[in-house]
Amino acid sequence: MRRVVIVENHEPFRMRLASFLGAEGDIEIVGQTGSLADGFSVIQQKRPDLVILNLKFLDGIGLEEFYFMMSAYPQARAIFISC
Repeated sequence: MRRVVIVENHEPFRMRLASFLGAEGDIEIVGQTGSLADGFSVIQQKRPDLVILNLKFLDGIGLEEFYFMMSAYPQARAIFISC
């Protein structure tokens, strides 16, 4: 089972994505949030295998800082989305 966290500020899209992915037999949505700060908190608590993140959130912190923060969780992969 793959554990997934979704970090997306557009709630209707986030909910649809969680519903779509949650219907897959090998995916468990372990957390979802609408802000990057909350996202890192959820990642620390849930330790997912995959983080789906709105690319627009990286404007404030920069891609390098994001990778540095994620380096504490080397098992986690990230997919960036933009909508």
